Amino acid sequence: MAAPGPPQGPGRGIHMAGHDNFNNRLMSRLSLAPADLMHFLEACAMGNLARVESLLERGVEVNTTGVPDSGPSILSGTTGLMMAAMSGQTEVVERLVTVPELDINRRGLGQNSALTFAAGQGNTEILLTLLRSGRGNMYDAKKIPYTFLLGADPTVTNSSGKTSLGLAADHVEMSDFMDISANLVAAGC
Repeated sequence: MAAPGPPQGPGRGIHMAGHDNFNNRLMSRLSLAPADLMHFLEACAMGNLARVESLLERGVEVNTTGVPDSGPSILSGTTGLMMAAMSGQTEVVERLVTVPELDINRRGLGQNSALTFAAGQGNTEILLTLLRSGRGNMYDAKKIPYTFLLGADPTVTNSSGKTSLGLAADHVEMSDFMDISANLVAAGC
């Protein structure tokens, strides 16, 4: 009998072409983090909305991140929102953007934000949720459609100098790229 492989399908972690062992590496790194942080980040990455709710109700700080000296570099500055955006956990992202204390434009690993992670993964639904989330007030209403006012900043660049649009161009299929790029351009990217 063959050993079972990693879980497949929606709600089962981060899926990136050419990175078959990413979930295993992520889980091993998460196991080295402090317990509260590990539970929150794991729940966000794996799409466990009930666990996310429970931890938020118990008072976990929504912007909780790993710190450089607390474990592996993947956790340094990575929030639950970033983990959910990376792994395509739409329901978790939708829940987290309702938390008033959320820093939606917080930078993490590689100076990426949740929006750059979502764009790089080709997830239009999460990208739109972040753009329309109602955080911040940095746009000129005369230039940007009202649906994108107050959401995640589409002009953020990561440590490689790439915006969400550049990351989507590098990493997603053409059909997904067309949808993502149209929404990012409409948002001012």
